Amino acid sequence: MNMIKSFVSEDERKDYHKEYREMNKEKIQKVKKAYSENNKEKIKEQKRQYYIQNKKIINERDKRYREANKDKIK
Repeated sequence: MNMIKSFVSEDERKDYHKEYREMNKEKIQKVKKAYSENNKEKIKEQKRQYYIQNKKIINERDKRYREANKDKIK
């Protein structure tokens, strides 16, 4: 009795997704590449909107990086 679970735990779900991604790595890459090729303008606009909305944060992050890595950047 009660040999079959009525639910799937978070850990089991994560393990399943990880295993699926490993087994279908090439298929997933093909789908992602096809999507990016078919939606270049949409992706470009989304990136532009993200930059506009987060300009201060991005500039601060870049400034901190440049200051921390002055010797590497030259």
